[in-house]
Amino acid sequence: MKKHLFLLSSVFALFSLQAQQATMSVASNTNVKVKPGTTLFVGGEMKVAEYTNSNKVSNQGNIKITGKLTNQNSSGSNFVNEFTKLGETTTGERTSEYGQLIVSQSGENTGKIQSVVKPNQGFVYHSLAVPYEGVTAFNLVKQLYATTTSVTDEKIGDSFVGYRFETGSKKYFDKNRIKNPLFTWDNSNYYLRHLGREEKIKPTAYYAVNNGSALGALNNTEKVSIEGQPANQSYQVRLTKYNIDNSLDSNPVGEYYGSYIFDYTMSMPEGWNDYKREKPGVAANGFGSNIFSIANPYTSNIDLSKLDNDFLSKIKTLVQYTKEGYDKATNSGEASDAYGVDSFTAFVPGQNTGDGKLRYVRPFQTFSIKMKDNFGSATLTFNDKVKSFSVANDTPNILYKKGGVSAPVVNQVKIEVENANGDFIGRTYVVASDIYEAAQQGEGTEIYNVALSNKATGVYTLQENEDGSVNESLSNGKAYINGVNADKYVAKPIHFVLQNGKGQYTLKADLNETLKNNKNAFYFEDKETGKVEKVTQDFKYTFNANGTEKDRFVFYWAATPNAEKVEEVAKQEVNTTVVFKDADTYKVRFDKGIKKADVFVYNISGQLVNTARNIDTSVDYIVPLRGNSSVYIVKVVGDNGSVVTKKIIK
Repeated sequence: MKKHLFLLSSVFALFSLQAQQATMSVASNTNVKVKPGTTLFVGGEMKVAEYTNSNKVSNQGNIKITGKLTNQNSSGSNFVNEFTKLGETTTGERTSEYGQLIVSQSGENTGKIQSVVKPNQGFVYHSLAVPYEGVTAFNLVKQLYATTTSVTDEKIGDSFVGYRFETGSKKYFDKNRIKNPLFTWDNSNYYLRHLGREEKIKPTAYYAVNNGSALGALNNTEKVSIEGQPANQSYQVRLTKYNIDNSLDSNPVGEYYGSYIFDYTMSMPEGWNDYKREKPGVAANGFGSNIFSIANPYTSNIDLSKLDNDFLSKIKTLVQYTKEGYDKATNSGEASDAYGVDSFTAFVPGQNTGDGKLRYVRPFQTFSIKMKDNFGSATLTFNDKVKSFSVANDTPNILYKKGGVSAPVVNQVKIEVENANGDFIGRTYVVASDIYEAAQQGEGTEIYNVALSNKATGVYTLQENEDGSVNESLSNGKAYINGVNADKYVAKPIHFVLQNGKGQYTLKADLNETLKNNKNAFYFEDKETGKVEKVTQDFKYTFNANGTEKDRFVFYWAATPNAEKVEEVAKQEVNTTVVFKDADTYKVRFDKGIKKADVFVYNISGQLVNTARNIDTSVDYIVPLRGNSSVYIVKVVGDNGSVVTKKIIK
């Protein structure tokens, strides 16, 4: 039988003339390949005939169908979203290429597809989203263990263990429950619930595959294919406020909250996980409350910035579960998602601390949201608006306007550490902004590295008091995102810690755009050598360590302490005029010492394209960018004699 190979270029030529009216029919046993980095648009229905051989529609790029998808193959093996590449940069970022499929919610799916995923090493619970309809728990487990020949249908069936519920008024803890192969996170009762074998999988639910079950660990040396009818409809997840009261309160299956609940936005209360002692236990005081685990329900990326603004405004922070669970050997909390991303990283909407790229969630990936204390309830809606093929490469200044007011100015540096072999060791973030106050009384949210055990090698910063001393009252003060007030915390120490280091290490910096355009900067000091350096985008510092370096390294904002008083240093050094991006516009926020200012805008050729004089500096000034230049220079002259020059790259 003659085989046909449709290259992407020929597919485009065939359907571009018909625009949104096209219907794509793929004949039986026809090879169709969509290459990485390319997109195939089908304006109507895509029909795939039944196949009788191993040929297939191989989607290594992106396919978008605005009508419906029909596939006559019962297994979906003839339409595969491929996972073609897995790599790692020197900064520890995982890079991969994977096929994405978007089917409009107005279209009807009749048929299955397959998606290739790859389990990862070093975890007990593997977090997983399942973007399909009609899949049972038994089906899912069978597919995940398909490459493990010793796992039979009978063993899979027997691995679903029941639970002996409470007797009388007393809850009973049945340790056999944790032998189940598959769990789902219950957002109403805040615990991992085991599933029955015939229970239907939900596209928006967080699932955890148990590598400690009777089936053993997933085979992480091979990729597996998961099949199902791709979810494309609109889905809603209702979240309702809840509070954890005490570490010795228990969930519906008799497990103490202190045995498993953590909170990445607060330090763990002293004695919280000492859950074996007698009541009354430890009061939570907000620890562990209003955290919800959710999944990307689609076979494409989703853009969380496209969620409803009302919902976004109620989020305190977001964490993608690309490093969670725990490692048996080190308890270091290292696990990664099905598409190979490996970075425990938080994103704080409205503040832009952490990595802005985490607004995008990959297929088969889960995430967690910590809602604000007073959010009450909220509905998270997934629909066509959030489906996206995009992956962010930068960190925008703002995800959405906080409460409709002017955007906060966030100066952020990401510090990453690698060893002498160039292996990624860890990262942490230091932020100076007008949203932070002492003891976290401002709008700023700080994140703790709850996954880093005392035995593991990693990095973090220590929480500080407003006077510059270390906050010793925190039982787990390993700050992952550490924010300081840009006006008040000048030339005061932010202690940086390398934990359990041995040998040579190198620090590298990555600045967000706001910090790049700021006259002020962070400074780094090595107290052992006495060396002080300004932290720029090219910052690189190599040193040797032997153990935990807790008192050696310090960061400062805007200035470094010297023989003069800190107040005098601040007066001499600090000019807080900044140019920053807010949505699609650029703005100037003026130093408080300036009452009136003149603003001049030049294009890349040095031509003056706009002049504004005697500007009221009590409000942000919107910079008019006229012409077709991709680079502009903004010069701000204050009535106090100050001159600040910034570069804008569109």
